[in-house]
Amino acid sequence: MMINTKQVKQRLKERIDNLSEDKLRDIEEFIESLEPKDKKAAFLSFAGSWDDLDDETFRAFTNNLEERRKTKRLRFFDETSFD
Repeated sequence: MMINTKQVKQRLKERIDNLSEDKLRDIEEFIESLEPKDKKAAFLSFAGSWDDLDDETFRAFTNNLEERRKTKRLRFFDETSFD
């Protein structure tokens, strides 16, 4: 059984509501550790990732990239829709 985001958030909220103040602080610190401190730095950490690819491999990877993304996005929405 797949749980959607809204259900996960609700379950987490219910569990958090029952935590002690100390545990709440621990959860807050954990969540902060998951978030990038500096979004620009996090984004720039990928700079140069493609430098070691030869031109042919790069073209093969990026060929029709936009179209492939659209196809995957549509497939994702089809698979996750809850009619």
